[in-house]
Amino acid sequence: MYKFMLLFCLLGCLHATPLIKQKSPRFIFDNVSGGGNYQVGSLIDMSVRTSDEDHVDENDDWKFCTWTRADGEYCKFDYVCDGPLCDIGVGKFHHETVCSNGLKNRAQFAGEDPNLHNRRCGLQIPSAKREDSGTWRIEVEECRITGCGSNDGNDVMISTQITINVQ
Repeated sequence: MYKFMLLFCLLGCLHATPLIKQKSPRFIFDNVSGGGNYQVGSLIDMSVRTSDEDHVDENDDWKFCTWTRADGEYCKFDYVCDGPLCDIGVGKFHHETVCSNGLKNRAQFAGEDPNLHNRRCGLQIPSAKREDSGTWRIEVEECRITGCGSNDGNDVMISTQITINVQ
């Protein structure tokens, strides 16, 4: 009987679903700009800015920021650190950009000096086209609490949308 109860307990434990607590975002968007009307050929300058609402023990820098146009074209910006102490947030920071084919040679990152702050994530398109019209989704992932030097964020994201019309 003891062996049967032990086997039943082990099988039950193998099939148990762990409770996973969702993490709450540590930061918010305190500024979203760039929506509205644009002329063909004009500069599109859209941006979001994150804030930890002045919590001393929080990090308001972002790790990954992705801008996605309604048709799926996108640009993703990564906040990257070079140096042996990056895991504790000490090193030389820069941004790396990956854009889909439709935006690859047309869009660029706009933001702060990455060695000072990384709160603003902007997307600039120097020459607007009609296909840029529509709703853009912006998704930003937080850095880990210890800093932004690691290769990963903390899997907590916030998002918003900006609508533009190119005429």
